[in-house]
Amino acid sequence: MDIHTSMVHCPVMRVCAVVLVTLVALTAAGCGKSESQKQADEYADSLCKNISNWQHEVNGIVASLTAGSPKQIAETKLGQAKSATESLVGEIQSLPVPTVDGASEAKQNVDQLVTSSQSTVSTIEAGVTQIKSFGTGAANVATVVVPMAAQLTKLVTDAKSTVASLETVKGPFEKAVKNSDTCQALKPNQGR
Repeated sequence: MDIHTSMVHCPVMRVCAVVLVTLVALTAAGCGKSESQKQADEYADSLCKNISNWQHEVNGIVASLTAGSPKQIAETKLGQAKSATESLVGEIQSLPVPTVDGASEAKQNVDQLVTSSQSTVSTIEAGVTQIKSFGTGAANVATVVVPMAAQLTKLVTDAKSTVASLETVKGPFEKAVKNSDTCQALKPNQGR
């Protein structure tokens, strides 16, 4: 190789070496997320956003349900809680659980929340029927409204516990919940 040829190839070789070292460093640093992690991130963030929106709505409804609520207000608020909870169930069921490590455990945890939510919807329906059937007296309304407010509050707690349980599923779900601000805000005992 003559001096001219080596001078021409040397800068090209240096550039190639720098590019190669940079690619290796980026790969080693984990700058790109795996497809599994991306899917878990999307699932967890969507789930938590749905729960957060529902929680905000239900907390407002619960705050307005009092033992002294008139029949029409109680029926309206219970109807809103039922509709919001049915929407949450539909949104959760429409989210495809990604097929990544821990998927069956994550699905089992989320399915428990769906079952609790559906049970709450049934209880709300029974409460509205009781108000309609047994009169508008304050005592009858109170016997429905007070336990329903407590059940809805418990369901909010259950939803937060579901999010926390996803963080205990080792692998992509654990990372997804830890990396989602929305999920972190939902965890039990968070001041938000």
